[in-house]
Parts: sequence; structure tokens; C-alpha cells
Amino acid sequence: MNEPQAGQPATYFAPPERSEPAELARLAETCVNNAIIEVVLESLDSHVLVLDARRQILAANPVVLKDLELLEGEPLLGARPGEAFGCVNLAEAPSGCGTSEACRNCGLVLAVLASQATHAPAEGECLLSMRRHQELEGREYHVRVTPIRIEEDLLQVAVLRDVSDTKRREVLESTFLHDLNNVLQGLNNWTEVLQASPGGLSRVAQQIVTLSSWITQEVALHRVIVQAEQGNLVTHPEPLKANPFLEGLLLALEGHGALNGKALAVDPLPPEDGFICDPALLRRVLTNMLVNALEASTVGATVRITFSQEKAGPRFQVHNPGWIVPEVGNSIFHRSFSTKAAKGRGLGTYIMKLLGENYLRGAVNFRSSEGEGTCFWIQLPRDASEPG
Repeated sequence: MNEPQAGQPATYFAPPERSEPAELARLAETCVNNAIIEVVLESLDSHVLVLDARRQILAANPVVLKDLELLEGEPLLGARPGEAFGCVNLAEAPSGCGTSEACRNCGLVLAVLASQATHAPAEGECLLSMRRHQELEGREYHVRVTPIRIEEDLLQVAVLRDVSDTKRREVLESTFLHDLNNVLQGLNNWTEVLQASPGGLSRVAQQIVTLSSWITQEVALHRVIVQAEQGNLVTHPEPLKANPFLEGLLLALEGHGALNGKALAVDPLPPEDGFICDPALLRRVLTNMLVNALEASTVGATVRITFSQEKAGPRFQVHNPGWIVPEVGNSIFHRSFSTKAAKGRGLGTYIMKLLGENYLRGAVNFRSSEGEGTCFWIQLPRDASEPG
């Protein structure tokens, strides 16, 4: 569990206080000896947690133990749900699960607090990004929290039903159509140029060939996502030069629907700037960054991509003048998160994290402010010659 640093508040959202060990042990013993709790834990095939008044785990069902690769529930006693599952927001939570800024958007924390306040069942949707075996994993749960009185103690039973497969299918279908429509729009634009102008046909033909190949790539992308989430995607790193790599990336985006009235720019680079990486996966990460930046920008804006050789390794950054408000930024890398203002961004940013960190072994993040705009980056490792 994190401890608040000097000058740091104990929480940014939910109450930070925790129960004393003796009290936890007493309540856990009460759960063990209660027939109703026993039936609830043994009969449901979803994840089930029994929580005390301070959101700490008293008991868990076999589904949770199996998922967390535990033989018994003792290691969970006193932990909060996000701590048990390895939520990525714990790094920013001064007093553990529920106390970070991002926890304001957590469906599980909100349902628990609502149930405590009303003494009635509460429901929500938990989009959980977690670290399992040092790798990013995304899950979606439908959450129902129900208060239950055991003798003099008011506890809560949290049932988390995994809807990841359904959500994954919905988001993949939606994003696939969204991305495919952008490619087809670009293809249509260049076809109109071809019809209107007999001159410069070789360039137009090249753009049509490029965009047509994108359609094939979009289909291949969804196969890559499935393989990546199943953990069996193989990387193929090779030596690359930054200049030609970025030139090819921007050329492929010419005519893309997201460009409409906006500009792409790349900082000049010395030709000797090189690095080792899987070009296909890196291209997908940076393409998502660029397309998201374009979609978030207003007409007339310029999206800029830069490359630098940092001490830690090669670094790509994509900047746009738009601003991501904190309540959106807190959930930006969740797999199923999206906003009406940026359709498809949820999966796009999740793919950046999934491919950039699990397979390219880098670090993917962003910063955003109203005055300076938004910058997404991927920091690649200095030695990326070994397959991920």
C-alpha cells in the first residue's frame, strides 16, 4: 500500500482510512461462520468480494482466488479490490485503492460508495486496467454492490461479472468500421482527384494503392489485437532509420479522413538517427497517436511528431494543440473508454499501451494542459534487439 508523501493529501477521492488488523480478523471470522455468506461465495460464478465499511476485503470466492492464482484468501485480507487485482492507478493513489484522481471514474468505487450512502444495492461499470505478471491487461466488469447485515456489522457484497468478451467485440466492431470509413474516405478523395485532373496521375495512383493497402492492414490489425491480448503475438525487431520511417508514416496518412483541414509536420532529423524496433507494431502505435491527435484538433491546427535519442532510448512524441480535460484523461488508456468527441479513441489509446509496453517493451503515456496542448509519447528501450 502507498503512503502519502510529505505535503500530499491522503486521498483525492474516497476515504483513505483503514480498519485495524484485529477488527479485520474479527469480521473475516464472522464471514467464515455465516451460512449466507458461504452460500453467496460458493454459488456465484462471477468474481465475488465481501467488503467491510472501509472497502477492504474480508472474503473472496473461488473464482477470485483462481483468477489471482491464490490457493486461499489470506493474502487478500485487508486489501482493497484495486490492490488485489493490480490496478494501474495505484501508482498515483496516496492511500491505495480509491484514493487517486482516476478513482473518481471507477465504477466499482462509485458503486461501493453509493451503496454505503443509501444502504441499497448499487450498480456500475468498472473498466479495469491492471498489471498482471508485469504486463498490461484490460478488463470490463459489470458491478453490483449489495449491503448485507451480519449480526451488528453492515458489510457489502460486490459481484463483478466479467463482460470483457462482449465489450471487446462491440469496441472492435465499432472501431473497425470507424477506421475503415476513414480509409475509404481518403480513397474516395483521391479517386475524385483522379477524375478531375488528367495530370499527375502517377502520384494519384500511388495514393490509391497506398490507401487500398490500408484496408488490408486494418483487417490485419484486428488479428494483431486478438493475438496481443491472448499473449501470443511475436515481434520482429530490425534496424530502422528515423527519417525514412517517419516519412513513410506520414506518406501513408496522406488523404486520411482525419486530416481534413489539418496539417502533419515532422521535425528534420539527421539521417544517421537509427534504432531497433518492430516496424509494424511501432507504425501502429504512432499511427494511433497521430490519428487521435488529428481527430482531437480543430481545422487549421498542426499535429507534430518528433524523434529524439534519449539516455533511456529512442523516443517518439506526437503533439497537438488540443487539451484533454482531467476527467477524460483519467480513463484515456482503458480499453472500452470512449467519448463522443473522439469516437474510437478508447481502443486506439489502449492499443498504444498494449503494443508499446507489452510487446515493444517501452513506456507509453501522455501529458496535457490547456496552455501547452497534448503530447503522447512512446519511450522505447535502448536495447530492443530481442523479440518481445
